[in-house]
Amino acid sequence: RNFPSRGVIWRGVGLFAGLQHNRSIEKVDYFRIDLRDIEQMSSLAPFLTLNPCLEDIALEDCNLGPVSLRTLSNALLERTDDALVTLNLNRNNFGDVDLDELVVALSRCRKLSRLYLEGTGIGRNGCASLARLLESQETNLEYLWLTDNVIDDECVNILVNSMTKNTKLRALGLVRNSRITATGWSALLKFVYDGSSIDSIVESNHTLRYVGKLTDAGREEVNRALGVDDANLLRASLKINGMWNKRRVSKIKILWSHARGSLNLGESSIVAGVMPHILAWFTGNSSSLAQYHHPPLPQARIESIRLDAIYRILKSRPDLV
Repeated sequence: RNFPSRGVIWRGVGLFAGLQHNRSIEKVDYFRIDLRDIEQMSSLAPFLTLNPCLEDIALEDCNLGPVSLRTLSNALLERTDDALVTLNLNRNNFGDVDLDELVVALSRCRKLSRLYLEGTGIGRNGCASLARLLESQETNLEYLWLTDNVIDDECVNILVNSMTKNTKLRALGLVRNSRITATGWSALLKFVYDGSSIDSIVESNHTLRYVGKLTDAGREEVNRALGVDDANLLRASLKINGMWNKRRVSKIKILWSHARGSLNLGESSIVAGVMPHILAWFTGNSSSLAQYHHPPLPQARIESIRLDAIYRILKSRPDLV
């Protein structure tokens, strides 16, 4: 890894006792240091609590169990300086314990934007705790990594329901959780794209843009669960959520919904004066917005979709002809 020139403790260097009085290190990165020993974890805790400059903590594959996790949570809870940006606890298999104490501590870390919990054994109990963090109006979390856990459909619903008003989370790593079925992936799709009505589309989440690498194995995982068309729609919805202009994001999703036949804009309450602008969405360069497929649909198929979209509007609104 590339590290900054200052504030670094290299992997594998056991300096816990010496660290206790340090107040300037900005990043600690420990890998495969055995922290099951509560005495050793307790030796590290004062540094984690008292260093006001500490921004990044990585304790990856360090055998953190429930007891050492509690010690870590207490150390973070007692911090008086709000500098922490990243917490990486990947590959510590502490199992599906509740993470309430950790969440309480992290809720006070207003600058925290990245939380990595890959391969930790998290399931329903852990997700219920994390949901409280995601629904907090105070959190600024942007990345939550939960790949390679025991997350199932119920877990996905717990997380999705907690984010109804969350406009900050950009990435929720969920791939490689084999217990997620079509039910869970469908709930996630509906979260970022609910095409049942114009209002539901507008109220969908337009911030989340990443759930893991939906290519190769990840792509096949989602394709099998959702079918190719809905899997394409999920990937496309996540991609356009990266656009800064959220009104444009809503517009594109509305166009998709009409083109797919999920709704008919001609039957909506849109006033007649606006309908020519709606029709323009399906002409010229705008018609390419209906192409969200991988591999891309043939141009002849896109042209057919475009003409059908226009026809359905005009059939419903003969006053426009």
